Amino acid sequence: MDVEGEFLNIGLDLLSDEENEDKAADRTGQTEEAFQREKASWEPIIERGEIWRSIKLPLSTSLNKPEGQKLLHAVEELYYFRRFNEAIQFIDRAQPQLAGEDIKAAMARYKEKCQAREQRATKSSNPNHGNLG
Repeated sequence: MDVEGEFLNIGLDLLSDEENEDKAADRTGQTEEAFQREKASWEPIIERGEIWRSIKLPLSTSLNKPEGQKLLHAVEELYYFRRFNEAIQFIDRAQPQLAGEDIKAAMARYKEKCQAREQRATKSSNPNHGNLG
């Protein structure tokens, strides 16, 4: 059998590191100067439970996935900040426009969770609740 034949004829890319770097695709599509300008003007987005204010209900068009995600994020944020009653009211206003079983189910779960948390908060703030004495 011919060892140097076709069976073990493997070609290796023996380019230097510099040649490999030259072959790499430019994925930035942006000059360094433009990047530095953008970097200098960048500020982090700090959410404080107000996403829901940026959503105009009723929606002008049928609900698409990004709009559905924004509605869900607004409810999640209100839940996170323990603003359960506001979350319930927002869900009630948005409910008629929800399309897609997954978003409807997610919103229904959040509404149930918010209602349960709201009830617990009401019970704990009323010291005589459930007290037979």
